[in-house]
Amino acid sequence: MKARLPTHWLRAHVLPFGFFLCLATALCGAIFWGSGDRVLGNAEHPGIQGEMFHQRDFVDNILAGRWLQPSYSNRIAYPHGEDLRSYCGISLHLYGYLPLIPLGSFEAAHGAFLIITLALNGFCAYLLGRYLSRSLLGALLCGCLFLLSPYALLKLDMGFLQKTILWWIPLFVLSLFRYLDRPNRRDALKAGLFWALMLLTYAQYAWYSAWVGVIL
Repeated sequence: MKARLPTHWLRAHVLPFGFFLCLATALCGAIFWGSGDRVLGNAEHPGIQGEMFHQRDFVDNILAGRWLQPSYSNRIAYPHGEDLRSYCGISLHLYGYLPLIPLGSFEAAHGAFLIITLALNGFCAYLLGRYLSRSLLGALLCGCLFLLSPYALLKLDMGFLQKTILWWIPLFVLSLFRYLDRPNRRDALKAGLFWALMLLTYAQYAWYSAWVGVIL
């Protein structure tokens, strides 16, 4: 017998994520075709140039076996001749490029990652809205507003992908609410895990979100 997804899980998770994935794809497609650049976003902005710089170095290091030196770079004068060695860093989001290597180009991987990021932003905000309101329409609206937030779209255009990744925030808040409503070890661990992943992706969001835990 073939395994089938439970109908409730399909309706609650798979279909909503598909909706947000389609919305993110349509949005990014419109931005890409309207810009005329090879990369999704403003190719002239230092943020996108820095993201491509880090992406190339990170993937090259992993493929070359430099697992303990993911921020190593021999491109110290990119893109306009400045010495970038002091800016070399590491962010958890760079690991997301690894499964996208088969796409064949760094620009394609960047675009695909942005689409997935926006879809997850909307979907995770939807999950939080669904838990708090129990309204399907309200939760979908919450997810759409979060996906289309001017802040996320600004960071997308600037190329700061680690700042565009907002999905850890609603996941952290959702786990926190679940724990407060019914204290248990699982939700406490999930809240801690999501906060830690947020910290490793973009630390400022983690510090801001920590205040949510203090207030609640």
